[in-house]
Amino acid sequence: MEVLPLYPIGNKETTSIGTSDFDRAIEKAQKAIRQHSIKRRPIRKPGRAYTDEYKKWLARREFNPFIHRAWLLLGKAQYQKGDFPEAASTFSYIARLYDGQTGITSEALIWLSRCYSALGWQYDAEDALSRVNNDSLPLSLAAPYASATGNFLLGNKRYREAIPHLEKTAKSEKNKKQKARCYYLLGQTYQMLQQPEQAYQLTAK
Repeated sequence: MEVLPLYPIGNKETTSIGTSDFDRAIEKAQKAIRQHSIKRRPIRKPGRAYTDEYKKWLARREFNPFIHRAWLLLGKAQYQKGDFPEAASTFSYIARLYDGQTGITSEALIWLSRCYSALGWQYDAEDALSRVNNDSLPLSLAAPYASATGNFLLGNKRYREAIPHLEKTAKSEKNKKQKARCYYLLGQTYQMLQQPEQAYQLTAK
């Protein structure tokens, strides 16, 4: 009868499940970063013009175009393991390291908000979401952003504001079990808003 957490990781009793797999993922991601990170700025090719795009590229702090995947994997594995402070530290670092690369920083900030929400740091969770550039948000991150926003609003008991974000999350979810969780949580949210008809329709799905 308790309100479901939007993410299964929110259940502290099951946090330890799969720890060894997450530890292995963390180890592999850290190894990839150590061995393949390129911090040294490449030598400029003779005759290449200093365009705005080229200047932005030169201002980067990481020159391996694929290593951000290892960084994101590291943070997600730490989050799924239940090590929220360490995951928050990783995602915060990614947002700084890839400043100016909207797709990467937006994903990092969305996950950073999830970490803060899991820790109960609602002010920080809201701040992370406010730093996401919605105007340049990739389509692939629209659903994760809605999910993180709905999760934050639920944590603040702003149920009415959370509903459109939860609806978007449920509609875009492809995993059947997680989709059922989203709809059931939506039903519980309507119940708390004293709207029993909508609650019944959703919890009966």
